[in-house]
Amino acid sequence: MRSPAGQTLAAWALASELGDTWERDDLHAAAERACRKLSARLAMLVSVEGYRALLARAVHLAAPKYPFLEGLKGPSANGACLGEPSSTDGIDPSTIRDGLTAVLAGTIGLSVTFIGEELTLRAVHDIWPDAPVTSSGEPAQETHT
Repeated sequence: MRSPAGQTLAAWALASELGDTWERDDLHAAAERACRKLSARLAMLVSVEGYRALLARAVHLAAPKYPFLEGLKGPSANGACLGEPSSTDGIDPSTIRDGLTAVLAGTIGLSVTFIGEELTLRAVHDIWPDAPVTSSGEPAQETHT
């Protein structure tokens, strides 16, 4: 699911955790909440260490495009799932959002690779029942009446 559908799902999950606020510090907190939820659910399928490996790989893959992610070495001593990003001073909040979305999308995409789309999507729907994705992995189409 390293596709537009995966990006859409990750962006939706981040926005769902973020709510109505879009402050710089809130972006990392929202990504942390999403990461913890994914960790709790996916670790049942791939183990805690397996999830950490997926997350670390997702950060590694996203970091060249979003260098502030270098600090996300995940899990930190204080129990944080993502760890603290490198300084985000001077970085546009939309770039921070895009980088964190890339990490979430990468984690979900790698999960699809290792445990399959059906199990991954079931886990995502257990976390976020309103997530805009169908069983085919395509974004759900909103219907307007």
